[in-house]
Amino acid sequence: MGKPNINVEKSTQTGTFHRKVNHTVTFLFGINFLGVLLVGGVSVFFARSIYTAADEIRREHQEVETADRIHVIFHHLLFALQRAVILSSPVPRGSLSAYREELDRLLEHEHGYHRASREQKVVDQIRSAGAELFDLSDKIGIKANHGGAAPNRQLLDELENIGSTIQLLAHSLSMSHKARMDRLLEQNKSSIQWIFSFYVAFFLLGAALVVGSNFYFGHTLARPLRWLSRAGEQVARGSVQEKLPVISKDEIGLLSHTFNVMVERLAESEAKLKRLAILEERERIARELHDSVAQSLAFLNLKLAELESAQGKTGALAIERTVSDMRKIVGDAYDDVRQAIFGLRTLLSDNAGLVHSLTEFIHDFSVMRQISIDLRIPNPGAIQFTPQAEVQLIRVIQEALTNVAKHAKAKKSVVSLEQDGDWARIIVEDDGKGFSLDHVKNMGFHFGVKTMRERTEAVGGEFTIESVLGKGTRVIVRLPLESNNGDGPDSNPSC
Repeated sequence: MGKPNINVEKSTQTGTFHRKVNHTVTFLFGINFLGVLLVGGVSVFFARSIYTAADEIRREHQEVETADRIHVIFHHLLFALQRAVILSSPVPRGSLSAYREELDRLLEHEHGYHRASREQKVVDQIRSAGAELFDLSDKIGIKANHGGAAPNRQLLDELENIGSTIQLLAHSLSMSHKARMDRLLEQNKSSIQWIFSFYVAFFLLGAALVVGSNFYFGHTLARPLRWLSRAGEQVARGSVQEKLPVISKDEIGLLSHTFNVMVERLAESEAKLKRLAILEERERIARELHDSVAQSLAFLNLKLAELESAQGKTGALAIERTVSDMRKIVGDAYDDVRQAIFGLRTLLSDNAGLVHSLTEFIHDFSVMRQISIDLRIPNPGAIQFTPQAEVQLIRVIQEALTNVAKHAKAKKSVVSLEQDGDWARIIVEDDGKGFSLDHVKNMGFHFGVKTMRERTEAVGGEFTIESVLGKGTRVIVRLPLESNNGDGPDSNPSC
């Protein structure tokens, strides 16, 4: 029988679906990238401000040391001048020059550092006080040349006043530097607090973004994909009734919609295959009825005609022999009709499962044919075939047992199904008379052997028959197990 021509129309309407997932993912990654840039930029900004402030603090610290150095030099100079007044001895010109040069250098530095600022006036005042001090030192040098005179109280008071003024000005200059250092330290502290607050805010925002993204992807991507995986397992187990809810209009929704269309097409194809299988089975039963029941009835008709013509011409013994032959023909025809009925009933109960269908058939066949048949399946859960392979396997076992009942003259038969790696091995063996394989073509069940081989190979299997005269027969069938067979519990994607 040729392959059916199944014309599948394109019914997936992609116009109602939009490419949202790609845009959403791009948007989320863009937000993450901008967040990283923002954090990096803000971190660089704050780091630069902290570094700048630290450099300014270092310079202010140096200026504090400079102000302290100015105060110390003035203090030493005042002490030297006061000593000169008290002892009436002049200050060496070299020392005064050294003091003057050092103070000029330090005050020039401070003047340049505090250019156009409030502290510049303080520096100018210190410089003016220093000039007065050096002018006074010249007077002290002149007075000191008249040795033996009493200390000049007026000069000491002037020195004291100038020293107090310089001390206040130097202290003011030093305090202004320290105040600026405090402001810079406070600014750094504030910057660090801002950095900490910013990082905490960014962490919370990032956590919210991660949770939101996880919820979004879990709701729009992961959950539909889990549904699709479970529904795919159902399809792999042969169930084509499972459909997915379409919860979005993006690529995932399109995938779910396409899967539903595929399931519909598979259901239609399965229905067509079942109808074709039923037609094929009807053809087979019709052929078997023609080959058995019809011929038996034709032969029975001949026997009846022979019996009618023999009335009054032959003895009771001949009539009794003819009636006995007719009874045997009727019994064989009855068995063939029952066998055909069993075949039809097994076909109609395919949805019950392979093990259930085989159990019912073997029980009925054993009762009908009066032969002991043992069904052995060590691990039923591991034996899973496609629906087409199950139908063909049942037909092969029916044909093999029919041959056992008709030709083998066996007392017992065993049907076993066991796993053999990725395949399953099915053996139908009996303790009958057996036969020679070389003469199988001359035996009455040659057509049955050919049918079993064709059925097995049609679903990708291997068929072998072994027989020894006086030691029975073994029919061996190897079929591939159903791929991607799921063992997990059924799941409802809508929940």
